[in-house]
Amino acid sequence: MTGPTYCPKKFPASAKLLERPAVKTANSQVMKTKILLLALLFSFAATGAFAQRDRSYNNRNDSRTEYGARIRKEARKYNHVMSAKEFRQAMKVVGDAGFDQDKMKAARFIASHNYMTASQIGTMASLFSFDDAKLAFSKYAYARCVDPQNYHLVTRVFSFSSTKERLFDYLARV
Repeated sequence: MTGPTYCPKKFPASAKLLERPAVKTANSQVMKTKILLLALLFSFAATGAFAQRDRSYNNRNDSRTEYGARIRKEARKYNHVMSAKEFRQAMKVVGDAGFDQDKMKAARFIASHNYMTASQIGTMASLFSFDDAKLAFSKYAYARCVDPQNYHLVTRVFSFSSTKERLFDYLARV
């Protein structure tokens, strides 16, 4: 039989199905094609070709707190980060609030119900007028960040270097 090699030792049933004599009907050709595709898929799966891991979620050691570990486990499970459209809508809601206190309520609600990237958190933090509010939101949203290895991007929104240092001190303790 020509074509790709299969793993008859790992999947003997698929090898036996391929050795059956073909009946010259349209249904048997379709069935044979389906069986070939399944056997090919199983042979790729056995070699690990489709077993790629998402390294941004699985290969990091930053789940030091129980709450953060639970949140990151949920993020890996559902893998849903706010889309660009959802994020634009959320930015509009936060931006429409008048005072920093109202913006903080809206931003915390959004962050508690969505997973966000570090870049999205920084962009949302930039809507606040004062560094203290930006810092408070950045600390709050860290638990819902799906890429904490990029959290240094959030520091771009701060006006003072002392605020950046306070965020880095917080991240070192978490």
